[in-house]
Amino acid sequence: RGTLSVGHKADVNVIDLSQLSERMPQIAYDFPNAAPRFIQRARGYEATFCNGSLIASAGELTGLRSGSVLRHGR
Repeated sequence: RGTLSVGHKADVNVIDLSQLSERMPQIAYDFPNAAPRFIQRARGYEATFCNGSLIASAGELTGLRSGSVLRHGR
């Protein structure tokens, strides 16, 4: 929703709808004390941009962090 404008913040996903699907769930042990959790990835997400920076490409994180955590509605 909204518009993309120069100088304004935006998050954008580029999706290949013909390839969009879910992968099988997996268990990851990346919480403190190696506690398990389920993760489920997807196919078809070509790119994710956060505030103009490419943060994910072909489903893999690039290592860039251009967003910020919102706390208490701010």
